Amino acid sequence: MAEIIPEKEDTTIETDETSKFGTKFGVYALRDDEGTPYVLGLRELTTKSAKDTLDTFKEILFDLDNRYYTSQNLISQNILFHIRNTMSDRAATEMKFNSLLESYREEILPEVVRDWEDLNDDDKRVIGRLNNFFCGLHSLVHIAEVADKAILQTETTNFDGNIPKHGSSFSKKTESGTTRLIRTACKAFSYQGDPKSGCHGPFMSFIKEFLTENNFQSLPLTPFKGNRFNILFHNAGVIYLFHKKMTDFLKDHGSNPWVLFDLKVDFFVAGCKALGLVCKLITTPLWNLIEKKNIHIFDMNDCYLKLTTFLEDAANNVDNFMSGNLLPFGDDTNIKRDKIYEELVCASEHDADTSTILHVVLPAIAKLTKAHFKDHLPGGIYENPDTQKRKETMSVAKHNKFSESVFAYLDSLMRHKPHIKTLSAEAYIMFAMNRTSKWLEEKDDETVRTELKEAYKNVEATRKKFKERKEEIVRRKREILQEKLRKAELDRPKKEEESLKQTNDILYWGLWQTEDQVDVVLASMNVKAKIEALKAQFRFRKNILKQKASESHLYNFSRAEDSGRKNMAWTQLANNLKILIRESYSLSEGTSSEGTLNIVGKNISHRFESEGNDVWYDGHVVSQVSLLEFKLTMLQLEFYVQTYNLSLYL
Repeated sequence: MAEIIPEKEDTTIETDETSKFGTKFGVYALRDDEGTPYVLGLRELTTKSAKDTLDTFKEILFDLDNRYYTSQNLISQNILFHIRNTMSDRAATEMKFNSLLESYREEILPEVVRDWEDLNDDDKRVIGRLNNFFCGLHSLVHIAEVADKAILQTETTNFDGNIPKHGSSFSKKTESGTTRLIRTACKAFSYQGDPKSGCHGPFMSFIKEFLTENNFQSLPLTPFKGNRFNILFHNAGVIYLFHKKMTDFLKDHGSNPWVLFDLKVDFFVAGCKALGLVCKLITTPLWNLIEKKNIHIFDMNDCYLKLTTFLEDAANNVDNFMSGNLLPFGDDTNIKRDKIYEELVCASEHDADTSTILHVVLPAIAKLTKAHFKDHLPGGIYENPDTQKRKETMSVAKHNKFSESVFAYLDSLMRHKPHIKTLSAEAYIMFAMNRTSKWLEEKDDETVRTELKEAYKNVEATRKKFKERKEEIVRRKREILQEKLRKAELDRPKKEEESLKQTNDILYWGLWQTEDQVDVVLASMNVKAKIEALKAQFRFRKNILKQKASESHLYNFSRAEDSGRKNMAWTQLANNLKILIRESYSLSEGTSSEGTLNIVGKNISHRFESEGNDVWYDGHVVSQVSLLEFKLTMLQLEFYVQTYNLSLYL
């Protein structure tokens, strides 16, 4: 790296971070104008903060200076000077790192740019500015998240808030039924699915003839584990094609009843068709364009504009979209017209529900793509790049898959060599991914012997430096932990005081547990009292009862508007409280209309421990209270104990 990288001009730095087995890692890669990537380093991070990321990058630059034995020049300055672009995901820490890197780079420019002081401010600004780009493939992940939320919203409306589910064991509060079906079906039927409940082998025997008839070598269902880009949409189309076969198999096989339950919900199957169409007509063609190496990053401007225009058109012409008559990139749209595609564009009994879902999903995706690709759209900073700008961005890939591949290599190393140190892992990865063996082969024998001799001499120093850095990371982590504990200890009295105040407020206003109770109590108050009482309800449910909300904004007291944030009216607060009340009760099978387990009138047995022996007493349930009422009673007891200094025995 020390020999090759300083000669590269107009380079792009690619950064990413991840956690592996409880340890945070950061990867730093550089790409030249021919598109060749190089790993500068793979290091353990103290935290994921932008400052720690930059400090680690400085360490790597220092190591490169240290390894260049034949010259006294600081090659790190040349490397920094030639970095003109950044490529990362849209994480806040990555954006902050880009900003810090630009500032750090500006500090060294006077030392490497000839006659720097004679340049005017505009020229200095042009030389010092970095072009920041973001991974196009990560947008597919965000599209999947937006689509899931849109489908959840549609399902909530379609089922009047009671989305069908086979118990709560396999359900996630913020996950749509359609996504749950895709996730659990992948566990059940994919090749690397659930090792305990999976039924891939028997199912393959069941559909062998169907696969042969439709030119499938295997079941094209991919497990969620280890996959991110486009996985939701791809698997949705596969499940839609095979959903009848899956249903017939599970009826006879008798396993995975939760998957069978969701397969029988037509609206979920329609959701799979909607997502499958998005896969074939939007996300996969977009992925193909992003992966093409001969397309410059600025050539995507026209593609992104076509995509956003297409999504708006498709949202208003859903029928044409469902039939495959609308294409996002015209004749350049790459579509695999296989059996899955034919089944998706074919009319079916699910089309009415699919249309309903797409009317919500497509506008949501359109809104996201406008936000993600705004720099490349009309009015964006890269709308009309000049020749010089195109030249200095030749090294920019349209994604940061290379960083992801480094982490995949690291994951494999750590699984096969559980005790491997970060220093050794970095050596393995850099030797393999930087094509070091080829570099050595191009040198004469004497040079190779010299290089190896210098490397051997520095082994002890390298390990010592690694050990010192490891100890420093441990020390800083310990300091961070101790600071958190100290801060928590200082905040504890304040939190206890606040909790007591919120408990006092709820004792004054009462805990409202039904929607009718909300209306009745509010009817007797003035506007100011209504807002105070409603806020007390929200604070108590959020901070004391720790009630989770399906949407975080339900606990907000204000909303964002063009002119800034504006306080909500009491009517909106009341509606949000009613949603929280509904969500606090589980309406699963075996519960009463209020959401509590209905055991009134039942005979029960209680077990008590008396002097080390179990004693059983028969009883009859005459009434019961909700969990919220029980918690409130306990809090009232604690309040009286603290207020009147009483002893409490339970």
